[in-house]
Amino acid sequence: MAVIWNPAIRKFVAVSVRNLTFRTVLGFGVCRETADPKIVKITCKDDREDVESVVEVFTLSSRAWRNPGTNLPRKTIKLGLFGSQVVDGCLYWLATDRITTDGGFSFSNIIISFDMTSEEFREVNLPDDLSRLRGTKLSLSKVRESLVVVEDVGHGVEAIWMMDDGVSKSFTKLFTVNFNTPPAQVRRFRGFRKTGEPIIEVVQHNLHGQLVVY
Repeated sequence: MAVIWNPAIRKFVAVSVRNLTFRTVLGFGVCRETADPKIVKITCKDDREDVESVVEVFTLSSRAWRNPGTNLPRKTIKLGLFGSQVVDGCLYWLATDRITTDGGFSFSNIIISFDMTSEEFREVNLPDDLSRLRGTKLSLSKVRESLVVVEDVGHGVEAIWMMDDGVSKSFTKLFTVNFNTPPAQVRRFRGFRKTGEPIIEVVQHNLHGQLVVY
């Protein structure tokens, strides 16, 4: 079950989301032309090498689920399970692409976008340094209305990369955040303020979390 809530008019709609599995990915956004809210559901049938995805879109105006068409992610692409971001009318997910090589196969990180108006998927390639990292080292966020990739460099350091106008492989490294500052024990990146400043959750020795601006 999903709930679409409009705080401006204080009304909500409950949406039945069936056949959820551990490989189901959800996203929510609004069509820029019609202002129609949509839920996107992507399910991998199984974990075979060639992953076949099933895509369904729920539109609030129709109160129904439907298949958007034949423009689906390639079978070798598997979407990540750690949430999506909405930027400029498009949904974005991190994903991995299985690449066949002479010695077998390798994996490359990639970003998959879904246009909420045209309902078409597109691939956004990452810079080589990011595409080769383990997928768990990356996450998506946004600064103002720009998509960013957060890279876990290690030892409490994270690098922030911003996509340049939706161009594949065109990412600019904005800055690096060093969480290794006393007296906090645990630090987690939580997002950005509208001004672009990073928001970090800091857990002190008393285990009480606190949000701070870096």
